[in-house]
Amino acid sequence: MKVFFSLIIFSLMLATCQGACLRIPFQAEFENGKPVRPNTCLDRLDGRKHLIGSTWNTANCLRCSCSKYGLGCCQRFVGC
Repeated sequence: MKVFFSLIIFSLMLATCQGACLRIPFQAEFENGKPVRPNTCLDRLDGRKHLIGSTWNTANCLRCSCSKYGLGCCQRFVGC
């Protein structure tokens, strides 16, 4: 029974330690009436552009990546 309660407490601790994630898909862009796929993501926090496939850490404790679908950022660790 003690093991069961220990596992429950451990799982609750893991659930509260999960970081939050944010996904920002690309907005539709058109050039001469034709859709154009962007090749960079804009980091809205510092205004820098990052190439698709790149990953970086922000000053706000986020780990961001740029994919062909858009920008994704997750909190690196709790309490940062």
